[in-house]
Amino acid sequence: MMGIDALSILWIAIAIMVVVGLFVALIFKADKVVELLKLDRGFDDDKIEIGSLEPADIIKIGTFIIGGLLILDNIPAFLSHTLFALKGDVVGLEYNNIQDKFNWAVSALNLIIGFLLITNYEFVAKILKTEKTEKE
Repeated sequence: MMGIDALSILWIAIAIMVVVGLFVALIFKADKVVELLKLDRGFDDDKIEIGSLEPADIIKIGTFIIGGLLILDNIPAFLSHTLFALKGDVVGLEYNNIQDKFNWAVSALNLIIGFLLITNYEFVAKILKTEKTEKE
């Protein structure tokens, strides 16, 4: 942060607004997020009773948690690589490092996979449950 310029300050402000926006959406607008992502499918009760969980329910919960962790773990890397690529375009430097481009692509792919796991956890549970019952 030695050479802060206007673009860096703008980027930091945007990152803070995204984080605060996600926080507000997840805390105060949770019902709308659940409706938007259709997260209420497959869960009839508000409580989760450990003793009455079926294998499909455990897989659903695990899929949702893994998807969320993928998203949370890869948002900073993706935003960072995006900043460096845009900053390189603005300054005139090329974003040529193959390793950085690869890491950028991997973080974007992980974000997409995380989003798909969160929105389609019931489908994933159905696939995994079907494979397990066919082997028995």
